[in-house]
Amino acid sequence: MALQFCDGFDSYGAIGDTVGKWGSYRFSVAADLSFLPTGGRFGGGAVRFSATTGMLVRKTNPAVDEMFVWAAIFPRSYPTTSTPF
Repeated sequence: MALQFCDGFDSYGAIGDTVGKWGSYRFSVAADLSFLPTGGRFGGGAVRFSATTGMLVRKTNPAVDEMFVWAAIFPRSYPTTSTPF
């Protein structure tokens, strides 16, 4: 198993810069997905998903059968039926 992709969101100035590493990003309205230049761990960058319609898209090359994903998540409130995780 080899590392395919890693992103710490520390080299972006705006959400549009993510396409340098990610294939694309999608949202219904712009507020669904936003980049926070100093909102991440230790003051680095972070991406905020404000709705389930916001997403970053990354295709692997070559295609893989398994993928292990790690994410640091900071929910504003404890996940409930009205606050999705």
